[in-house]
Amino acid sequence: CEATTNDCSDCIQVPHPEHCNDTQTGGVLSSIEMEYAWLCEESLHCLQGEDVAWSFVYKHASYALQVHLRRHGTDLIRMDLADAMNAKRKSVRALLTQGYRRPHMKKIIALHRLAIQQG
Repeated sequence: CEATTNDCSDCIQVPHPEHCNDTQTGGVLSSIEMEYAWLCEESLHCLQGEDVAWSFVYKHASYALQVHLRRHGTDLIRMDLADAMNAKRKSVRALLTQGYRRPHMKKIIALHRLAIQQG
């Protein structure tokens, strides 16, 4: 895998090469959309909620994603890519459930999960 800013290969260390490239979405999602998918699922996973915590997403987003969210709001999905985004989020959700974490989110997710457990 080649590492590029905000894509899966830069963000997560997994033993399965099929997770490094964007095979589920055919490579059609932009790096911002990939980051958006990851952060949405990470917010659901670590905060154990049913709704995306947009404050979490914004706080941990790259500058580019923050700018995009400020300009366009949380409705990031291009309608022609809704299926690709859903597939990516499903893939991310499965990875998170298996215990995989993007390196820069390991500590953040662990701290949020611990805070939830301690009430």
